[in-house]
Amino acid sequence: MDDIELRSKKIRRIIGPIPKRAFAFCIAATAVITVALAVALFCIPNPADSDEKLFWLIIKSLNM
Repeated sequence: MDDIELRSKKIRRIIGPIPKRAFAFCIAATAVITVALAVALFCIPNPADSDEKLFWLIIKSLNM
């Protein structure tokens, strides 16, 4: 039961393994986008109150 193959040998030959550089690039791109969004939340002011950042507005709305 542990040796179930999801694809046949022919399909695996056509698809081939995932290139390591592409995999690493996708992880790095995801990390950069996540960090950029986090930084933006701390920098963008709340539209209703310019003294408060958007991050704190979101936190307050989650703690209702």
